[in-house]
Amino acid sequence: MNIADKFQIMEDLWQNLSQNADNNGFSPQWHLDVLEQREQGIKTGEYKFSPLSEAKIRLKNI
Repeated sequence: MNIADKFQIMEDLWQNLSQNADNNGFSPQWHLDVLEQREQGIKTGEYKFSPLSEAKIRLKNI
């Protein structure tokens, strides 16, 4: 099997797993809890987003 075929199989598997993630028990409960907390933070304005260009500047200044 060549490398292109291997990548295609990986892509197909990932697509299938991600489409059925809620139904397969793949994600541990704590992952779901963290995602729920982050969604709440976004809704309440606790978490803010910035353009990638601004984030890069901030990271360079650390």
